[in-house]
Amino acid sequence: MSKEYEAAKYNIKNNELITSTRLEDLSNELIYEIFNYFESWKIYEIFFQLNIRFQHLFTSPVFRLEINLPSISKTNFLRRCEELVKPNINRIVLLSLSNYCAIDIFLKLFSIHSFIHLERLILDDVTSNNLLVRLLNSLVSLPRLFKLSITLSSYYVDENIVLQCIFRLPIIKYCKLTFDGNLDCICLPCAHDKNCQCQTLKHLIIDGDFCLNQLTPILTYTPQLTYLSCRFQSGFDYKTSEQLLLPFHSR
Repeated sequence: MSKEYEAAKYNIKNNELITSTRLEDLSNELIYEIFNYFESWKIYEIFFQLNIRFQHLFTSPVFRLEINLPSISKTNFLRRCEELVKPNINRIVLLSLSNYCAIDIFLKLFSIHSFIHLERLILDDVTSNNLLVRLLNSLVSLPRLFKLSITLSSYYVDENIVLQCIFRLPIIKYCKLTFDGNLDCICLPCAHDKNCQCQTLKHLIIDGDFCLNQLTPILTYTPQLTYLSCRFQSGFDYKTSEQLLLPFHSR
């Protein structure tokens, strides 16, 4: 790769720069390396219209897409959905939606069940409890969803319902929840039935003013957890009648 990269920049003869290599002269492998430095929409805008070869590279089944739909105008949002998301649903491995309106419009345009290769979902600025719960319940059908990151306002969202929905995801391995505001100190019911537990979750981050009393119930849902990060509220006593046995996981 290093020799090809140097040749792509220039050819040297007798220690003199004699010519430059055109972008079209690069191998497919090197072009895909270049693609890795760009977000999928930028790749589409910059490269797709260059020639047939770049169109084939972009639409190849081996090239997986990471789609970011930020806070943009509705017109631009719909354009990205129509030109980038719709033709490539089966190749999207990462999807990022940035606010309530984007999530709502997206779910009206697409069925989340269609994203069968989605491996990571990022949801930012979520303010609707019903919308989030509906989306989380539909994620159960996705066969490759390993990572989930959600930033939400706890003033409008019931975090316990959200957590229970997440614990039902069949193959989730990583989850990060970021709460804007204080969390309620109402605890989840403990999960003693293995059918209610999440047996795949390994890495859990809860970034919010968390009550220590909520910790034990959450741990009963996640018996395979190997990493946990929480930020606790001050001034709360920890009281529980539950006996909690944590498994030891060797690396």
